[in-house]
Amino acid sequence: LFRSVRQLRQLQADAISRIRTSKKSVDVTNKLVSWPTFLLCVQRLNEEYHASTEAARRKRPKVVAVRLQRLITFAIFAVFPDRQRTMRELELGRTLVKSRGGLWAIRQTAADFKTGASFGDRATVILPRRISSLVSTFVSKWRHHLNPDRHMFLLVRPDSGKPYDVSTFGVFFQAIMYRLTGQKTNPHLLRDSVVTYMRSLPTAADDLLESLALLMGHSINMQRDVYDKSTADQKVAPAVALMQGTLHT
Repeated sequence: LFRSVRQLRQLQADAISRIRTSKKSVDVTNKLVSWPTFLLCVQRLNEEYHASTEAARRKRPKVVAVRLQRLITFAIFAVFPDRQRTMRELELGRTLVKSRGGLWAIRQTAADFKTGASFGDRATVILPRRISSLVSTFVSKWRHHLNPDRHMFLLVRPDSGKPYDVSTFGVFFQAIMYRLTGQKTNPHLLRDSVVTYMRSLPTAADDLLESLALLMGHSINMQRDVYDKSTADQKVAPAVALMQGTLHT
């Protein structure tokens, strides 16, 4: 694992150099980043937002709003790696609401996500306090600097004030990932990243994987067959280690 954001920056420089000198590939695995790397991207965006000086907050509030919106987007994906539709359609007072404890929560009916017909209304996902605080700060102090065009969606396109659609959100997300890692990772590939990582953990018990599948709105079979991008060698490694551990020589 990368031990610091400094190492992520080195990865960023190396990856961009590699991409500029290599042939393009349609292999989707070439666009994947590991889940720990994505979490370091969140840390980097947190640094960028908090590096905004008081002068910048007074003179260039739109820049600060953009930085905070990027951080919130990635931070929510880090705790709720759902399809990009969920993120795009976070609407204040409808799918993004205050919980009884005062924290922001994502609340979706069956009509709000792709597999709703199969799974019904989703369990409410309460955002952690730190992320909830960022959302509150964005909503109360910075969102209006993006000039939202008569809508209550959390995220606002800085160029037009309109909500993101599937195309513009993909461009927004991939541009950030490419800048930070050199990989054009799209939001949907995060689902592959987190599943591959979680299924590789020695502590990934069946009930944990089932819970993750429910959170992400798909079946345990789909988790295994579609989203897990572990190689055959990686999949058999735990069994090999277990068998070798039983050998006493």
